Amino acid sequence: MSYPGAVCKGLLRIILSDASMKSRNSLLGLVLFSLYLVLYGGFVLLNTFWPETMDATPFAGVNVAIWYGFGLILAAFLLAIVYGFLCKAAEDDK
Repeated sequence: MSYPGAVCKGLLRIILSDASMKSRNSLLGLVLFSLYLVLYGGFVLLNTFWPETMDATPFAGVNVAIWYGFGLILAAFLLAIVYGFLCKAAEDDK
């Protein structure tokens, strides 16, 4: 019986192991893509089932849909930077 924390630790161990560079980078890309997919899925679910939540204006008169959209764009850039950094670190080790 495993829990999400053990699964994450196991994936991280595989990613940071001495596996071939190509498979390591591919797995890392899939993990980061899965994280982004969860974020985007939350956006879609909010829009589909709770559209009134997206109409709320929490900050500066801008609605949640706009803030969430900007958050998704920022998350994509940050995940790309993380991917590039981790792949470059692996290349430097070799």
